Amino acid sequence: MKKVFIFSFLLMLFCSKENVPKDGVVSVNGTWITQGEIDKIVEMYREQMTRMMPQQALQPVPPEVRKNVAMQLIANELVLQEAKKRRIGCDSAKVETTFAGIVKQFPDATTMKSQLARMGQTEQTLRGQIKDGLTVDSLMKTLFKKSDTATALECKTYYDGNKSQFASEKRIKASQILLLVKKEMSADQKKDVSDKAKKILAELRAGKDFGACAKKYSQDPNASTGGDIGWFKKGDIKPEFERVAMTLKSNEISDVFETDVGFHIIKKTGEENLPPKSFDEVRPQIKNMIELKKHNDVVKQFVDSLFSISKITYADTAYKPLNGSIGK
Repeated sequence: MKKVFIFSFLLMLFCSKENVPKDGVVSVNGTWITQGEIDKIVEMYREQMTRMMPQQALQPVPPEVRKNVAMQLIANELVLQEAKKRRIGCDSAKVETTFAGIVKQFPDATTMKSQLARMGQTEQTLRGQIKDGLTVDSLMKTLFKKSDTATALECKTYYDGNKSQFASEKRIKASQILLLVKKEMSADQKKDVSDKAKKILAELRAGKDFGACAKKYSQDPNASTGGDIGWFKKGDIKPEFERVAMTLKSNEISDVFETDVGFHIIKKTGEENLPPKSFDEVRPQIKNMIELKKHNDVVKQFVDSLFSISKITYADTAYKPLNGSIGK
């Protein structure tokens, strides 16, 4: 439930309200959402995207992001107004606990005040925004009571109709030729091992039997069986080994590659898809999925109902929904 509203809660934390702001762009039952509020959230979005994809740091924020932020702020305000109308309270102790948790995220009080000031906030306004967020959360909990549980039948029905979603990963079978590299080896000695591996690969490319070469050259414990290392799936082996093995076609031989134990040549000898995970294995996952969808449906229906009975005026029509059905 908290996941559904975490973004909404953050928006409330970092946005301030004014009764009649000069830069108001949308009025929600008389309470204005300002250009400054939208800009703050858009900047948070831009900073987050820059951290994830630095190459896009100079790219402008898409116009639809601003419109989506505005719509989310409108929804937040509508829900907060409804919570106050229903006289839903907020535990002051929880406000202070939440505030203390935020304080701990800063190295010192000076840094915190500086960051708050950068966002147009003070400790007092921050407490107010926390209170608003918790008030909305309390309202949501009352709405979610009827959709908090996914029944066993709902879970099983979903599983039976979507088994492909729960198919286990494929597993492959392979054989390898391994030439060990010891930590005390010099660079020249290591190069000799690498060169030997390349010569073995040349023999294989020329048609030499892989199993015979494994028995003759490999220093792997399975050399006597032709290098057969058996079946494995993703996550069972070293990542660098896995990357090569998973890309091979059936009976294909890899190039020489290196791991922390030495130089490898591998041959893919089999592949199969594991059966889908059982219902009991994935039931908790399905339960969470269904309950999250129920919560999201409740939120959408509730917010849509508030939109339908509210007076929303767009001073800046750039933020008006395309269908024109909300506000005027």
